[in-house]
This record gives sequence, structure tokens and C-alpha cells, in this order.
Amino acid sequence: MPYLLSLHFINMWKPYTSEEGLPFIEFPTRISSRVVWNMIFIVSFPIFLLAAFGLLVTWKRWKKYLFVVYVVIALNIIQNVAFYGSSRFRAPIEPLLVLLGGGAIWWLTCNANFTAHSINTPGSVK
Repeated sequence: MPYLLSLHFINMWKPYTSEEGLPFIEFPTRISSRVVWNMIFIVSFPIFLLAAFGLLVTWKRWKKYLFVVYVVIALNIIQNVAFYGSSRFRAPIEPLLVLLGGGAIWWLTCNANFTAHSINTPGSVK
């Protein structure tokens, strides 16, 4: 049983689910189909990594405000692992993953700006 659940978890995070009748499957020679096909694989993993990092960096400071987001993501993951194991059912939480990715970018820019300002500020202790 744990092996099956782990396969469900892995399948949930695959960027593409094979569905017949999708436009980029039906018309693979079109430029738009090739662009979409490549973007699926190029964009998915950075979003997942930024969302995971964003979860870590926003947990301590923004837990009170983002608690509903964390619960929705956790419940969707639990439901998908227990019943489906398909990346198609990840769609409801993808906007929330982008939100957490934004939290990661926010944290990275705040820390980079803090370091740059502390070095270049007149009168700062070096």
C-alpha cells in the first residue's frame, strides 16, 4: 500500500497527463502545439520548486495569513494521493502554487535588497 501511495504522489507532480484529444496532441506540427508542449515541461518544475521554497520561507512569518492556502494545498494532495494519483487533479491548487512561488521570489528579493543596501548605505558599519 505505501508503494501505491508513493506512485500516486509521484504521478501527481508529473507535468503532463496523457489525455487523448488535446489540441497539441491532435495537431503536433503546428507551432503553437510545439510551444505549448515545450512550455509544459519548462515551466512546471521551476513553479513546483519555487512553491516548495515559498512554503518554507513564508511558513514562519505569514502562517497566520496563508493558513487557508496551506490547508487547501494539503487537503488536495492528500485527496489526490488517496484516490486518484493523476496530475489532472492538481489543477485546483496550481494558482496557489504560483502564490507560494511569489512568496519565494519576494523573500529572495528582500534578502538580496537588504544585503545590497547594507553594503552601499553611507555610514554603515563595514
